[in-house]
Amino acid sequence: MLKENAISFAGLSDKSDMFRKDLLITSQMVEDDEGEQVNMVILSHQSLGLSQTIHESDENILVFKAQQTINQWIKAWLQKDVVESRIENIRKHQQEWESLLSGSLDKSHAIDFENLKNKEPFETSPLFIELQSRLHSITIPVPPKIGNTPARPLYNEPEITFSQKIMLKKRRIINRYEQEYNKKLETWQKICDRIEQNYKENIREYEQSVLALEDEQEKVNQEIVAARALYEEQRLRKNESTDILQINYQSKQPEAVEQYFELVMLQSEFPDIFPRNTELEYNRDNQTLFIYSELPHPGNVPREKDLQYTSSENLEVVGYYTNEEFSDLYNDIIYKTVLRTFHEIFNADQARAVEAINYSGWVRTLNRGNGQYEKSGIIALFATREDFEKINLKQIDPTLCFRFLKGSSAPSLIELKTIPAPFILNKKSREQVQVIYNIEPIDNSTNLDNLGWLDFEKLMLDLFEKEFESSPGEIQVLHSSLESGLEVYGMDKDPLRGGKIVFQAKRSINPIPVSAVKEIFGSVIHEGAIKGILCTTADFSPEAFEFAKNKPISLINGMSLLSLFEKHGQKLRINLRETISVETWLT
Repeated sequence: MLKENAISFAGLSDKSDMFRKDLLITSQMVEDDEGEQVNMVILSHQSLGLSQTIHESDENILVFKAQQTINQWIKAWLQKDVVESRIENIRKHQQEWESLLSGSLDKSHAIDFENLKNKEPFETSPLFIELQSRLHSITIPVPPKIGNTPARPLYNEPEITFSQKIMLKKRRIINRYEQEYNKKLETWQKICDRIEQNYKENIREYEQSVLALEDEQEKVNQEIVAARALYEEQRLRKNESTDILQINYQSKQPEAVEQYFELVMLQSEFPDIFPRNTELEYNRDNQTLFIYSELPHPGNVPREKDLQYTSSENLEVVGYYTNEEFSDLYNDIIYKTVLRTFHEIFNADQARAVEAINYSGWVRTLNRGNGQYEKSGIIALFATREDFEKINLKQIDPTLCFRFLKGSSAPSLIELKTIPAPFILNKKSREQVQVIYNIEPIDNSTNLDNLGWLDFEKLMLDLFEKEFESSPGEIQVLHSSLESGLEVYGMDKDPLRGGKIVFQAKRSINPIPVSAVKEIFGSVIHEGAIKGILCTTADFSPEAFEFAKNKPISLINGMSLLSLFEKHGQKLRINLRETISVETWLT
């Protein structure tokens, strides 16, 4: 009889259970042609579709034959697993080519600037976790315990016999007994004194250890405080840099536009064989984005079309694309890639900074003459937003659409024929515009959106003070920070119409959300004010206006704020098209 535990499944490693699940071993005794009892074993494997019957009277030989059969099946099973993985990979690539363009059409490709910001608290940073670990690993001293004091010796009167009394030995016996007791008592006292002294020494050492512990904990806590401050400062600067990128992109500053669309192209998910090597240049005068992008070499595109495997014969048959089929496939991949890039750029362009794209695609090729890799430009396309948005990309043939847009390429891209370069990137020659920081003094040319924070705060304080010049009032700052803005209150001392008024001023490039209006309403209630006034260089969301209805809150947007300045003799302006630097925004 053959049992499964007599068979070794070496070579399957962690996949042993999967193989054994489909393996069936049936064993029984049968008579051979000569009427003798022999072992018959039937082996079968469901997923492989294989079976084998073994007759053998010798158990050792039976196990050997069964083991050899199982070993062959293990090899076939492992080969089948490899083949299935390859088949799955072929299907994956075919699906990627099929959805290369269509999979991008129903998505928004705009960059969410808020997602770029670091909103993680310091407590989640590796440095905080490390410092906390150090803090928790500090050994806490254990208070000492006083040693066990032995019991005080007891004095018991000595027993004196009658003869000892007659012979006048009583006093001598008592004196000797008392001397012995006094020695025991003295020894006991010394032991108690030593225990007490040791305890006091241990207490002193413990107190010193506690002081050392507190010093070490204080040192680590100070490191945590310093690290937190640095983390928050760096986080603030990085997040403000994101705000500046958004402002400058919306004002169509070339460097910001290029950086924005670099992010757009980086977040686009392409198959693994695609290189991510792209250069961008933006011409603000004609609102054209120049794209110089590397495309996959045909040698990196898998040529396998299908794969079939027969378990019983351990035979695999690979089907390959014909030269003509592969040429059509490569053309399809490249044309879809170019059209997808145009779609994603125009789709992501919320500021409408780009009205035309000039695209040049190249492939890295090996020059067999000099052994050096070179860039071979194989495709070029220019299209305006107006022309491109008239195309229904869900119903086009990529090749015909590329030709319709008058793109330039060889009929068969697989030949990697170089076409004349449509343009040369030349960002180094771009004129550098000097940015003036901390605009001073404030005059009619001042742009509120290009003021440093301190200048903006001073300007708003002057405005609030001018509003209170007509009445015996005063202005006091409640709160001022780069992130939350400026909050002050004015106290109108008029006995009839006076009271406290809370002012808030916020710089922003986006509509102020309802949360900011709720915040000032909370300040009005907390300060016992009669009114709240919220000013911004931008505008307010519909939800913000709705919340402010029937509440003692006035909302002053950018245009109204300019009118308020003009009322006091300052004709300022708001212009997002001017370059704004991180340094100016933060200072």
